[in-house]
Amino acid sequence: MDSVGVRGLAAAIVMQALTDYKQCVKIHKTYPEGSIMRKKAEAEMESIMDFAKSGWFLDLSIIPQSKFIAKLKELEK
Repeated sequence: MDSVGVRGLAAAIVMQALTDYKQCVKIHKTYPEGSIMRKKAEAEMESIMDFAKSGWFLDLSIIPQSKFIAKLKELEK
């Protein structure tokens, strides 16, 4: 895979994390507290936030970590 392909894959991973977080927020807002679906969404949101705070995120993205984390938190509103 050439460098363009690698950059494209890295960007796709970061964008998928954002998309998944959006979906989890919708589930979190839809299902009642304590429900299995809500608990799964909360766990996934925590996992994505951990990714956003990781060195792996820094390796994959040129987006500043703080801006990406702020975007995730904004989605929760």
